[in-house]
Amino acid sequence: MHVPRVLVDLLSYTGTKGGMETYTRELYRALGRLPGDWEYVGFVSREGAELDLNWFPGRVVESGISGENRFAWAWGELVQVGRAARRERADLVHAPATLGPRRTAMPTVVTMHDMLYWSHPELMTTPLYTAPVKWMEQQAAGNAAHIITISPTSQHEISKYLHVPIAKISVIPLAGQSPAGVDRSLAGSEGPLIIAMGNRRPHKNWGALIRAAALLPEHERPRIVITGGGAMTLLPPSCRRTGWRPGSNSEGGWTTPRSRIFTR
Repeated sequence: MHVPRVLVDLLSYTGTKGGMETYTRELYRALGRLPGDWEYVGFVSREGAELDLNWFPGRVVESGISGENRFAWAWGELVQVGRAARRERADLVHAPATLGPRRTAMPTVVTMHDMLYWSHPELMTTPLYTAPVKWMEQQAAGNAAHIITISPTSQHEISKYLHVPIAKISVIPLAGQSPAGVDRSLAGSEGPLIIAMGNRRPHKNWGALIRAAALLPEHERPRIVITGGGAMTLLPPSCRRTGWRPGSNSEGGWTTPRSRIFTR
């Protein structure tokens, strides 16, 4: 009996890419627990091969390609993933991190998380990469038998910018598991709290969160905790424009009489 083999494109998995790596890791951790006859083969970057990959439910093949070297990685995505899939006699390729091979002999599914390089190029931190990444997204979409994305907004933008029929794009929202070992008795009683996690680069658009909170009546505003690092100077101007003032808390955040923003 033939067991379908899926080659998973892990060339961008280096331990430094944040959310898309979390998506890949949690997805394949969950797939590994599902019943069914599937064989998974991970085609992993040089850096990824040095990490703990116990979450991956199959065999790992080290590519020898650096996921941190932009040129080597791009060449690997476009060309070497397809070649590896052919060598491994894969029945399907899954590229979980927006970009993928330009051409494959078997069907490819690409998870495209967003179209920010198209919709908001002004927010990208390295403008030099914008045109090449857009071209690579076009190649990946053109080769894909199907595309997965995380929201209806991304679905429509993929269709708009990459000219992919809506019927070829499935929306599967992100999900997560409740943290294990959390003592909920320690929860505070200071009212609603928003925890905003991620880096502080422009495309995260934390300023919009701050401006939205400022529209609420003072007594209804939640506390906001913004985690992550980088580009901290983007937050104070938004705070000042919306009436927030420097806080006196030890975290050095921004506050109004009933609301606080921590930027740790």
